[in-house]
Amino acid sequence: MVLSSKENPELKQIARLLSSRRARREEGLFVAEGLRICMEAAASPVKVEAVYQSESFAEKHPKEAALLARRAEKCRLISDAMAARLGDTQTPQGVFCVCRALDNRPQLSKIKDARRLVLLCGLQDPGNVGTILRTADGLGIDGVILSADCPEITSPKVLRATMGGVFHQLVMVAPQLEPVMDQLKEEGFDLCAAALTPEARPVGETPFGQKAAVVIGNEGNGLPEEIIRRCSRSIIIPMARPGQSLNAAVAGCILMWELVQSR
Repeated sequence: MVLSSKENPELKQIARLLSSRRARREEGLFVAEGLRICMEAAASPVKVEAVYQSESFAEKHPKEAALLARRAEKCRLISDAMAARLGDTQTPQGVFCVCRALDNRPQLSKIKDARRLVLLCGLQDPGNVGTILRTADGLGIDGVILSADCPEITSPKVLRATMGGVFHQLVMVAPQLEPVMDQLKEEGFDLCAAALTPEARPVGETPFGQKAAVVIGNEGNGLPEEIIRRCSRSIIIPMARPGQSLNAAVAGCILMWELVQSR
């Protein structure tokens, strides 16, 4: 049977999960959309509760459609018109996976062997968060810890920007970063604030410790003073021209590169 009515309860659930953070939180579910992200979800430990494929997707990608159907607890065929209506992208590919929420509780036992971490404090742009998560996964950062006011990592925009990296990268969300930072200091982490303070040194001038974490702040306001005070030092990326700066994602990528090169 092909699902084609906008009143269908399963399709209404997909629309709700794509559009509402509250629905994702209350139902403990999120939706991965698009071929690559759905395949990444299927290859990860995340629980895929259902896959919804358009008729044209199943015809165009028979191998991938079959793999996703085997991975999910249930598989449904939907009309091309409904797939286009549901899609959160400009060019929907016609495939959606309803997944069980990831366990992102800030449990430091998960990173007991970690050496390189990134902390994100108060970021606002979903694309920046997604890009940082994608790059952290690619560079081999051991984990990313986000403050609770950062964009939700299972929102459609963040998921797209991660290109599936969120399914492989250890990601934790902390109600407050300060207690987590205090615990990391007790574990011997060298906490470095990406902040333009009078004492800030260019990254690369002083080596990172054996265990190190870089803390990156809000795109417009940077890091709060209480976060900076909890760090052992401040680091900056030198600019060739005065007054120039990098956005959070670009700066984060450069700092992560320096972080892993010093490992």
